[in-house]
Amino acid sequence: MAFRWSQAISGNKGTGFHVGGFMQSTEKLMEKLKGSQKKKITEFKKLCFEALRRIMVRTPVDTGTARASWTLRFDEESAEVVKAAIVNSTHYAIYLEYGHSKQAPKGMVRITLAELAQEIRNR
Repeated sequence: MAFRWSQAISGNKGTGFHVGGFMQSTEKLMEKLKGSQKKKITEFKKLCFEALRRIMVRTPVDTGTARASWTLRFDEESAEVVKAAIVNSTHYAIYLEYGHSKQAPKGMVRITLAELAQEIRNR
């Protein structure tokens, strides 16, 4: 079973963020887990929901639209591949990610994924 993290996508142009470190850490964690494939899928989805939660908390709020526009999508392509993507449909989320807001000058997605990758490596 492969667990793939699609790029976290922001904006309607499909601009993505590099998630390589998080993806590698997630794959290594899944290899270590004992138990059924169902258990591994559940753990992968928990990680994805935790990433979404942290990204949302870090998203700056003016009107609340950017924070409310985050979604998590799962795509089980086959019995062997599960993909996840965190998406924000606002056209300006990419600007927030790259420091346009004083509330989140270092962004939300990259910080969250790096933080989770480090936590996974420390397990």
